[in-house]
Parts: sequence; structure tokens; C-alpha cells
Amino acid sequence: MHAPRAEPVGLLGRLRREPLVHFLLIGLLLFVLYGALGSRSEDRDIRVDDNVVATLLAQFQRTWQRPPTDAEMRTLVDSYVREEIFYREGLALGLDRDDPTIKRRVSQKFATIAEESESAKPPSDEDLQRWLDNHPDRYADPALVTFDQVMFEPGSSNVEAVRKALAAGADPQTLGTGRMLLPHFELYPIDLVERDFGGGFAKALAGLRIGNWEGPIRSGYGLHLVRVEKIIPGKLPKLDDVRMAVARDYEEDRRIRSAGAAYRKLRQNYRVEYSGAWKPAQGQ
Repeated sequence: MHAPRAEPVGLLGRLRREPLVHFLLIGLLLFVLYGALGSRSEDRDIRVDDNVVATLLAQFQRTWQRPPTDAEMRTLVDSYVREEIFYREGLALGLDRDDPTIKRRVSQKFATIAEESESAKPPSDEDLQRWLDNHPDRYADPALVTFDQVMFEPGSSNVEAVRKALAAGADPQTLGTGRMLLPHFELYPIDLVERDFGGGFAKALAGLRIGNWEGPIRSGYGLHLVRVEKIIPGKLPKLDDVRMAVARDYEEDRRIRSAGAAYRKLRQNYRVEYSGAWKPAQGQ
């Protein structure tokens, strides 16, 4: 009969019995094996061409407002190579999976490509004029209105008495219960009227008779008796006066439409399955 085999002793023996050590060794082996196999199939070349150098130069100059020295340029290139190596090795290990930040950045970059997926030529004057005509509210000079107002707190009971006093020539500044607003607005842009008093108030001004105290009209402050003295209608400017703004908006709309068309085309190649409790509404 053989004598029982003695158990290893000391630090080596304890390490051999430790499950965590086994796990780490297996992980290290897989890492080395994966890198060895991947090195035969993955592209291991990193190209630092004129475009890369120009990009690094531009980024440095935007930050420091000067060109880099030779030593700084070498550091920039070394950093680029280091980042590229780490990026490729990270992809090889699948570190990009299920990372919302990486997904968002890649999606944004692809969206930029999709915006240019449809060939586009510079818009003609006819294109820009058509855009201007179809979106007048974006570029039109706002109407201007001159008016007086007397304000009352909501629920005030003396509106009719004040109306009679105004018709008899009373000073508007001495009447009403609201003192927080100016009594007179001279050639005030209608969009600012809408901002300050609300859309309903601004819209009502256009329907009042010139020179009469009318109302009450409701605003966000309360009730108002209003006398409109003058309204100068807004007008659409000539294309040459707003060409840059129109061209910018036209191009932005083209990019949005191009990206939308690219998405709809790509979406046909995918099937989306909803396995959780949430389901899209019918027709979505």
C-alpha cells in the first residue's frame, strides 16, 4: 500500500486551493488567446496621414490659439496612436457593448452621415424664395401696435364705470386697479405684446376698432380696457435681406429630411420585438 499523498503546504499550496486564483488564471489565458487569435484577423495598421495631422493641429490651435511645437506635435501624435490602439483593443474585447455613451456617440456620427445620404445641390433662388413664402412667420417683420390700456384685477366690479369715465375723457393713468403695467405702448411689436400679455390678448388687439375704448380683454395679469391708436401691419422682407437666414434654415430642413429618409429605408431591414410589459400604441 502506498502512503497517502501529502497536501502541498505553504503559500503555493494555499494559492492552488484558492478559487479566485483559478478564475484569474483562466481569464488571463483567455485574454492572451483572444489577443493572439485576433492579431491574425484584425487590422493592426494605424495610419497617421495628412488628414489626421491636420485634425490634431486644428484641435490644438482652437484650444491654445497657437500652433504646437515639435515636441507638442509629437505628443499629440503619440496620444492619437495610444487612443487608437486602446480603442481597437477595447472593441476586440467587446467593451463597447451595452455602453449607452458609446452607442449615443456612434449613433450621432452615423446620423451625420445619413444627413448627407441624399445628394444635394446648392439651392437656387427659386428654392429659397419658395421656402421664404412657405414660412413667412419666421422672417416677417412683426406688426407694430400703439395702444393704451387700463387694467383691472380679475372679478373687478367697476369695469363699466371706468369705461364711461374714459369715454368722457378721464385720464387712463388715474383709473383701474393695476399699476404694474405701463398705460401706453408706442409702436410695440406684436410678438412682444404676445410675450408680455399672452397670445389671446395680442390676437384680440387686431380685431378692435381704432380709437375706441373696448374690452375687457383678458391677459395673464387680469382684465383690460384697451384703446388701439395705430396698427402697422407686418411685412415679409425681400429674399436678399434675409438670404443667409433662409439658406441656413433651408439646409437644416434638408438634412433632417435626408436623415429621416435614410432611417425609413434602413428600418425596413430590422425587426423590433417587444418582449417586456410595454408595447407601442397601435399604429406606431
